[in-house]
Amino acid sequence: MRQGSSIARVLTSDDDIENQPTLGDLKMAGALLAKILHLDRKATTWFALRMLFPALREHHWETRFLLEWVVLEALFGPESAGETTYRLAQRIGLFIGDNADEKRHIFENVKEAYSYRSKVVHGRRLVKLSKEKSMELTKATEKTLRRAFIKILSEPELIGKFDGKGRDPYLDSLLFR
Repeated sequence: MRQGSSIARVLTSDDDIENQPTLGDLKMAGALLAKILHLDRKATTWFALRMLFPALREHHWETRFLLEWVVLEALFGPESAGETTYRLAQRIGLFIGDNADEKRHIFENVKEAYSYRSKVVHGRRLVKLSKEKSMELTKATEKTLRRAFIKILSEPELIGKFDGKGRDPYLDSLLFR
C-alpha cells in the first residue's frame, strides 16, 4: 500500500511574498526546528506551536487572527482571570521589547489587537475594520509571535519556564527587571 501526504502551504502577506531567506535565516530555522523536535508534547510551548501552524495556513482573517490569539494567550495569558487585556499586553511588551519605548509601543499595539480579538470572539460585526487595518493587525500579531517563539526557543531555560509552573511568576517579574 502506498502512503501519501499533503503539504499545507503557509500563507504570507503580500509584503512578504518576495522575501528570500538568507543562509543565516535557514541556519536559525534549523536550530529552532531542532529545539521544537525536543519539546515536551504535553507542555505549553508545544500546544502553542500546534495552534500556530493551522493559523498560518488559514485563509479567513477572523479564524487566522483568533488562532494566533489562542497562541499568544497560551504563552502569555495569566493563570487567573482578571485584567487579562492589561496583563497580556504588559507581559508581551516586557518579554519581547528591547527598550522602554519599544515595550510601551508593543503594549499599546497588543491592547488594540486584543480589542479586535474580543470583538471577533463575541460575534461583533467589524464593519469599520478595513482590509488594510486587518492586514496590519495580522502582520503585527505574527511579528509578535515570531519574536516570542525565537526568544523562547533560543534559550533552553525559557522553554522550561514557559512549560512549567514558573511561567506566571517569571512573566510577572519582568516588570521589575
